[in-house]
Amino acid sequence: MNRVASLYKPYDQGVLTFFRGKLLEERVKIMARLERNSNPIFVEELNGAESVDKPLVFEKHNIEERRDSKELADIEEALKKTEDGSYGLCDVCQIRILLARLEACLTAESCVSCYAKEIKNHPRILKKH
Repeated sequence: MNRVASLYKPYDQGVLTFFRGKLLEERVKIMARLERNSNPIFVEELNGAESVDKPLVFEKHNIEERRDSKELADIEEALKKTEDGSYGLCDVCQIRILLARLEACLTAESCVSCYAKEIKNHPRILKKH
């Protein structure tokens, strides 16, 4: 197989297993954060806040919950891709996403080239890596 053709070949089972483990670890962390933010301690934090700070405390928790929920959904999608073998392939051009990129952003959906093109075309809209 020539070098170019190998760029379009899915990663082997060992790589998929490695990243599946990392994704599962990250899912546990995010689920713990979501649980902590829905915990009664939030109410205590809100009750202990000065009246002017309560909206800020509430907004902080809402932002964190939305972020964590989005990250959790992205992880679930990436886990599905590890099962069907498509994890690590760019959603746009179907070439392999560099392993270093996947290590930096476990839920990366595009290669560096496609991501750069998207940022160039939509500079105000930054997607996840």
